[in-house]
Amino acid sequence: MGVALKVLAPKEVQLLTGKKRCHAQVRELNHMGINYRQRSDGSVVIVDLDVPVSLSKPKEVCFTFNG
Repeated sequence: MGVALKVLAPKEVQLLTGKKRCHAQVRELNHMGINYRQRSDGSVVIVDLDVPVSLSKPKEVCFTFNG
């Protein structure tokens, strides 16, 4: 059995890059060192395995009160 690959939805790509437009997303992905493919219409395709684990999981925030 092979590994099931998930392609990030456009909203997930937008959330990951913080950008709405394809050329801005490409610029950000290059800066972040994340592999991607680009369709003929310019839209970005990213497989979830190409996103580093540190970026794909939400960070936990903990507060400590002195007292």
